[in-house]
Amino acid sequence: SLSVEEQFYFALPLFFVVCKSQVRNDDRRSKVWIIGLAFSTFVSLVICLYLTKNSSRIDAANFGFFSSFTRSWQFLSGFLSFYACIPFRKYSGRFFGALFYLLGWLSLLYSLFSIDSAVGWPSRLSVLLTCSICILLISGSRRSFFRSPLTIRPLVWIGDHSYGWYLWHWPILVF
Repeated sequence: SLSVEEQFYFALPLFFVVCKSQVRNDDRRSKVWIIGLAFSTFVSLVICLYLTKNSSRIDAANFGFFSSFTRSWQFLSGFLSFYACIPFRKYSGRFFGALFYLLGWLSLLYSLFSIDSAVGWPSRLSVLLTCSICILLISGSRRSFFRSPLTIRPLVWIGDHSYGWYLWHWPILVF
């Protein structure tokens, strides 16, 4: 999993800069780029789920899990969430924004408590988990009552540092 992430850390910033330069407003070119991102996300997801679920060969299942292409749907979902924030803020009301945010939290909690070793990974629940995070990212771009607990300074500090802890925990445990 970390090797997939490392591959993305080199390519993803460049890809993001290109996408950001192409997607500027509501023109036709921007829509084509967003549709292309959505299509790429969908294709990556379908191939990932197919290889990890339906493959009888261990190397194909490993490819489905560890390949940059088959795991790119999760990263590309974040891209699509970024591009959805502005229209969401523009067209959603305060009530709808809060309701959407609550839906994100409920689906996140459901997916977290439903995942176990029998389900496998990635699976339909990983799709729900990723979509839940996307919903929280999109709806969290709007101020609401539900967003305010996540802006408490100690929680922000933990969020700022937790990814670094995640990256470093294995070398510390191994050595």
